Amino acid sequence: MKYLILLTLFFILINCSNQTSIKIEKEFKKIENKSRYEILIGDTFEIMLEENPSIGFGICWLNEKKVNTVKLIKKEWYKDGAEDCLGCNGTSVFTFRGISKGIDSIKMTKCPMGIEQKKCSSYSEDSVQIDNIFIVKVN
Repeated sequence: MKYLILLTLFFILINCSNQTSIKIEKEFKKIENKSRYEILIGDTFEIMLEENPSIGFGICWLNEKKVNTVKLIKKEWYKDGAEDCLGCNGTSVFTFRGISKGIDSIKMTKCPMGIEQKKCSSYSEDSVQIDNIFIVKVN
């Protein structure tokens, strides 16, 4: 039974890679985030990270409660493949707004959520390896 499931997933992935991409609302040529952002209060900026929720992992902002210079105002996910492609990769776009002067770091990483049935609040900087750190200065 295990092999049948793996074989089915393999064929789904092959099928997804052979289909033509559909036009999505935003086109991501290559994801290039800055490591540092300098903004004014009220300004917004985006961080884009590759994500495939179908494999049971989600991107978590680990130190959200410690950061007081910016707040997350929107998180969107855009599928990279065709509309009917199951298990395709995508891009998560996190939009932040500057709310007070200062310097902070935004620490984000992929955390097991699906099979673990956990939420991002279950993870901390000490419990997982941090994949991405972005420095933000709000003037």
